[in-house]
Amino acid sequence: RGFGKQRNHQLAACRAEYIFFLDADEEIGSALREEILRVVASGEDAMWRVDWEQVAFGQALTHMNTGGVTRLFKAASLLRFEGAVHENAVTDKPLPKKRLKARLLHHSRNTVRGSLEKMTQYVVLGAAKRARQGKKGGVGRGVLAGTAMFLRLYVWQRGFLCGSAGFLYCWVVAQESFFRQAAIVYDKDTLTDAIRR
Repeated sequence: RGFGKQRNHQLAACRAEYIFFLDADEEIGSALREEILRVVASGEDAMWRVDWEQVAFGQALTHMNTGGVTRLFKAASLLRFEGAVHENAVTDKPLPKKRLKARLLHHSRNTVRGSLEKMTQYVVLGAAKRARQGKKGGVGRGVLAGTAMFLRLYVWQRGFLCGSAGFLYCWVVAQESFFRQAAIVYDKDTLTDAIRR
């Protein structure tokens, strides 16, 4: 039913003062752990973003900058998450936005097969979200989106410095962008089912 609803289910069960959302394919290293503990000890109320260090196909893509996610909150200030994929946090008041210095290990693409299975999930959720917003898709839009994504990851975000694993990572994510646009047109029945959930 989407990642936002899963996070809301977890949030309802939280009894701690702070909450850090950790996905199954992520890992907190020692430097990040110490930084999180310092935030908790401070008692500060803010939203902390953490950058990913992608680990793909057996290699850490240390030269790439693939962005990050907002994951650390004071639990009392976090109301809910909205969105099926790339969900947004909703807080009870505007909060300062801060960034953790250490990176979160993201084991997002361990195998080609696993990458293709993950691509299918993200394509359907992303296309359903766009269809619900009334956005148009199609092959032409897919070619543009996929090409733009590949150039952004491989050139501007320095995937080319990460060897063959970096290329493969960028290529798979670009394909996801392409198929997300194509699915809006060619998978209408599947998206209708996803939207109803």
